Order: sequence, then structure tokens, then C-alpha cells
Amino acid sequence: MMKKNLSSDRISRVLIALTIILLISSRSWARDNEYKDAAKFMKVGAYEQAIEQLEEALARPKLTEKRRIKMEEMLSESKLNAAKALFYRGTKYADNNEISKAVEVFKKAVEYDPHNESYSNRLKEEQAKLGDIEEKVNNAYALGVKDNEWDKALVELESYRIYESSFPEIAQKIASFQEEASRFFLNKSDADLMKQEYSRAYKFIEQALKYSDKENIKKMKNALHHLVMSEEAWDEKKYLKAYEEILKGLEFQPEHPELLSFQERLIDEWCGILYNEAVQAQNDGRLSAAKTKLTELSKYKPGFLDTEELLLDVTKTMASDSYDKAEQIMNSGSLDRIGTAVAYYLLVQEEHSNLYPDIEDKIEEAKRLLKKELEFRIALDFKNSSAEPGADGLVKEQILNRMKNSKELKNITILDRDSLDDILREQGLGQGFLDETTAVEVKKIKGIQAGIRGEVIKVVVKETGRDRPSYGSSRYVSGKRYVPNPAYQQAQVEVQSAQQRVLQAQSALNSQKMQSNQMVAQGAPNQMLGLISGLGQLTSAIGTGAVTKAQNDLAGAQSDLANTPMQIEEDIESDYRYEIFDLRLQGEVIISLKVINYATSEISEVHTINARDEATDRYIPGDPGKNVPSDPITLPTVDEFKSKLITKAINETFDSLVKELASAAYSNFQAGKKAEDMGIEGDAVENYMRFLYSAPDFKDQRVQDANEYIYDHLDLMVLRRK
Repeated sequence: MMKKNLSSDRISRVLIALTIILLISSRSWARDNEYKDAAKFMKVGAYEQAIEQLEEALARPKLTEKRRIKMEEMLSESKLNAAKALFYRGTKYADNNEISKAVEVFKKAVEYDPHNESYSNRLKEEQAKLGDIEEKVNNAYALGVKDNEWDKALVELESYRIYESSFPEIAQKIASFQEEASRFFLNKSDADLMKQEYSRAYKFIEQALKYSDKENIKKMKNALHHLVMSEEAWDEKKYLKAYEEILKGLEFQPEHPELLSFQERLIDEWCGILYNEAVQAQNDGRLSAAKTKLTELSKYKPGFLDTEELLLDVTKTMASDSYDKAEQIMNSGSLDRIGTAVAYYLLVQEEHSNLYPDIEDKIEEAKRLLKKELEFRIALDFKNSSAEPGADGLVKEQILNRMKNSKELKNITILDRDSLDDILREQGLGQGFLDETTAVEVKKIKGIQAGIRGEVIKVVVKETGRDRPSYGSSRYVSGKRYVPNPAYQQAQVEVQSAQQRVLQAQSALNSQKMQSNQMVAQGAPNQMLGLISGLGQLTSAIGTGAVTKAQNDLAGAQSDLANTPMQIEEDIESDYRYEIFDLRLQGEVIISLKVINYATSEISEVHTINARDEATDRYIPGDPGKNVPSDPITLPTVDEFKSKLITKAINETFDSLVKELASAAYSNFQAGKKAEDMGIEGDAVENYMRFLYSAPDFKDQRVQDANEYIYDHLDLMVLRRK
């Protein structure tokens, strides 16, 4: 219903508009028809146009009194109706807070109907409201600027945005107010910065950002945030954190004088404390701590007092002490602390290698002795229980090659058969590989730490599918033959049909001629003879044309028949049955492995590696002549498949072997960790050094832990951080 009414309203408005246009356009040629035009305007509700017409008409001379009275009545009626419509429109403007438009419309309504108190009162009311809004906007602005009640004032100003259409400058007022507020809080922040009231300065910056989103204010807020964090850390004597925070602040305001001044004061105090702590540490003989603090001091403020000279003195003393300690270990005749000796020599090299020209040689010798101490001598033997000849030799050879080239297995020495025989013979233990039973009885064998006993249990690869094909079917052209041509038969039918049409056309022509002759012979009136003659000639011409056409069609059909072969060649299709081979390769390799520790008589768990794989392929021999495409064999050969499977098993076997042999290195870590937990620094350093020079994987967290411990206690970074 609403849609229907809206549509009717639109139609009415269009009709009014068209009427107005029509009336206005007609004024150029009908100036004396104002009366009639006004009546039409009134009829369609266009009262303001009617008023205009009537006032123009009344201004003309030579109006009859009767006509004048009538037009004055119409003018009065139009003004009342126009005032009523304008008042309604003004009310709508007022309801939408478009006060200035409402005032303008109400003024015109009062002009048309000055005696209507409702119109006059409403005009006064809206005029007062317009003035009141302007006054309130100015008062709210003053509340912020003069009384500094910025938040309250902004809330009030924003509440007047609904009158923006009546008071367009309100948006500009609000923008100006926000700029004033932002500047006020920025000035307050700068003042507090000068007084070193950083937290208050930060709060004022936050206030400024409520009124402005300028990028420079955002950066200042971030800078002051880190300044406050730095001050808090400084108060808690957390100088490094304070330093890091002020650096973050300077990233946002790199040239800010107060931040730079704060940084300078912080560094001065911190470096003074570091210097005093370094001197005290040096006096207490804690040279490593003194060096750390002096190094840190030099980093943050180069040239502070005599830091460089003091650091040089400390490092020289440390180098001398470390060199003496390393020499003492090297000359002791025992390798129990050889890892520690390496650490001390490395310290000397790092601190003052120029003081000791032979330091490189000393390090190399100490490392050689450490590697000798860490050397793990092993014997490797495999036996073959599989049906694959030579499998044990192949596996052993590849395992040996992997071990020799492995970066994971450090300090491993693999004894050949002759060396193993010599060691066993010297100790009266016979020859060959020492099995687990003998190892348990003998307990310990000098010159060999472990034996690796492996067995190739199974190597099997089978191929199936060649002797049991499935079958497919294909149709192919096996020959040619001649068959009757359907087109020739159709051409024969066309000739017969054409012949029949010729006979029919000739018969019809003859019949027409006979009828014409009979009519003449029967004595038709003279006046009809001409008509009969003409009609006969026309009929004869039509019949002759039909005969000619039928004869032409017959000639064409006979030509087509003559050019169409009686027989055509046709393919002979036959069925062909072909073989399909679904081939399958299946393989399995089983290798077992265990490690016998001759030093402890311990035997590892048996590692059994079971490598399996399968490959399939469809093979079709193919015959292009019989429309059978070839599908070639893509399977590897049995030997290729077997070799790949053995390699896979060897890789898994080697991984298991690495884990077993790496246990010796990790035992050093465990010993170092135990000593660390017990607070025995010397044992912890020694075992951690041994671990670092035997660890299979430097990415292991235990390597990092050992490295950090040595750095914390000796100020030596054996492995550089990445």
C-alpha cells in the first residue's frame, strides 16, 4: 500500500511540474491570461507560482472591478495555503536540525500569513534556537581554551554536530579547538620533560593524542614510553635494560635533546659503577669478572677514565695466568685435565697471543693429546645369514665408508683386521673378532674400546606378474571389401521418379490440348472464341514448361546415376586379444647390529633394521598395426631394486650406529652436568671441553649449554655464536 501511495505521489509531483513548465512557457504568448494560469496553479497546489501570477495580474491596468476583487480573493487564498505548506516544510527542516533552513522558510510563511501567531511564534523559537546554538558553541570553545576543561568542552562541541548544516563553521570550530587542545598538552609535556618529570610528560602526550593523530605526536609518545621504562629500570639499578629502553626511545626521536641528555646521564652513572666494580674485581683476583665489566664499559663509553689501560693490564694478567695453568697441566704427565689445558691455551690466544709466540703450537699439541684421549677405537664385523652371496662384505664396506666420511662421528678409529689381530695376540686373546661372551670374561682390552657386531639376516627381492597376464581387447582394420553403394541405389530411384514425372507432365499437356480443341469444336460464341484461344495458349505454355522441367530433372538424375559407382570399398574390422602384464617388485632387507663395549663389558641393545619396499608397473607389449599402444616397462631391474633397498637399510643401520657411538660423547656431557650441579667447576669445565670436541651435532642444545658454561666461568667462547 505504501509503495502504491509513493508511486501516486511521484505521479502527482510530475504532473505538477509539467503543469508549471507548461504554464511558465505559455506566458510569453499569453500575458493576459494570468488569471487563468493562477487558477490552474492553485488547482494543482502550486500556490507560490499562483501568487506570482496573481500579483503580476493585479499590477496590470484596465482590470474590471469584478475581476480585481476575484483575483484578490484568489491571492489571499493562495497566500494562506502557501503559508500552510511552507510551515509544514519548515517544521520538517527543524525536526532534522536544519535550523537555518527552517528559519528561512518560516519567515516566508509569516510573510504570507502575518496574522497567524503559530507561524510567528515558531519563527521566533527557531531564530532563538539558532542564536542559542551559536552562543553555546562559542561558550564550549571558551570552556576549553580559557578554563582548560578540554574533555568536557569537546564532548559539548561534538554534541552540536547535528546542527552542522545550519552552522557549517562548527566543524572548523571543532578542528581548531582540537588543535588548541593538542598544543596545550604538548606544551605541558615539554615543560615536564624540562623538569625531568617523565611520567607526567608521557601522560600529557597521551592527552595530546586524544585531540590529534599527527605522526610526530605518535612518535613522541613512543619515545616517552621508552624513556619512562628506562627511568624505572634505572631506579631499580637495571642499567642494561635502562640503556636498551632509551635506545628504543631514540629510534623515534633521534635528535630530542632531553632524551640525549638522559642517555648521557645514565651512561655516566652506569659506567662509573662498572668501573668501580671492575677495580674491585681486579683487587679481589676475579680477573674474568673485571675483564667483562671493563669490556662492557668500553663498549658503552670509550675513553672513560683509564678503562683501556686497566683492561689491557687485566687481560695480560689473565693470559699469563692461563698460560701458566696450561703449562702446569701439560707438564704433569697426566691427561686427566687435557681439555682444560686446551681451554687455557685458547684463552691466551684470544687475549694476548703476541705475548706468547709459541701459542699456536701449544694449542695444536694440546688438541692432539685431547683427541688421542677421546679416541674411540672400534672393530667392525658383519656376518651373512641371508641367501644373498657377499651381502656381509657389501654392507661392511659401505658402513666403513660412511664412518670414515662422517662429520658426526668424531675421534673414531676403525681397526683393520691385521691391527685387531695384533692387539688380541699381544694380550693373549687369540685372533679375529672378540664376541660378547669373551668380552664379558676378559672385562677390558687395551687398545680397543668397542666392537660392532652386525648380521645381514635377509636380502630378498621377488618379481611377479610375468607369467600371469590378463587380457584386453581391441578392434582393428584387417582388410577391405566391396559392397553395394547406397548412393547408387538412391540415384536409380531418382531416375525412375524423374521418368514418371516426365510421363505425367506430357499426359497433362495432351489432356489440356484436347479440352481446348473440344471447346472450339462445340461452336462457342464469337465473343468467347478469343478468350478461349488465349486461355488455351496460356494453358499450353504452362504444360509445355512443366514437361520441359520434368525432362531436365530426368537428364540431371541420369547424369548423377552415370557418375555414381555401383559399389564402394569398406573396412573389415576384427577383434584382437592382447596381453597385459601387471608387474610387481617386492623386497625386504633385514640387518641387525649391536655394540660391545670392551671397556665396560656392556652390550648395547640389538638394533634390527627392516627395510621394505614395493614397486608396480603395467606392461603391454603393444602392436600399432592392431591399434594397441605400447606401455613399456618402467620398473627397475631386480638388481637395481635390490641395491636401492640395501642402501636404504644401510642408511638406517648407520643412523642407529651413530646413536650408539655418540653415547661416549654424551657421557662426557652427563659428567660435566653432574659436576656443574655439585659446584665442582674444574670437573665441569674438563668434561664439557671433552664433550665439545666429541659432540656429533653442534645444533644440539647440550652443546650450547656446555659452551655457555665455559664462557660464563672462563670467559672463553669455544664455539662462536651464530
